[in-house]
Amino acid sequence: MTLKDYYNGLDESSPRTKLRDEIIKECGISYDTFYKWMNGNTREIPKTSRERIAQITGISVEELFPTPSLTI
Repeated sequence: MTLKDYYNGLDESSPRTKLRDEIIKECGISYDTFYKWMNGNTREIPKTSRERIAQITGISVEELFPTPSLTI
């Protein structure tokens, strides 16, 4: 389950807002940056932020942020 899947699976109300606000606070980012991360409109989320988000959600970094498979 990626971060986007996890976030979208939460209720529209309080849990989603709480998660968004906690990620923004803990990672020191703006709302714009958060939504860029959620929509994949950024090159990469910094390692420290990925680790903090994993701690917040209780889901491993590898599961939240899978690396794209290489096609040969």
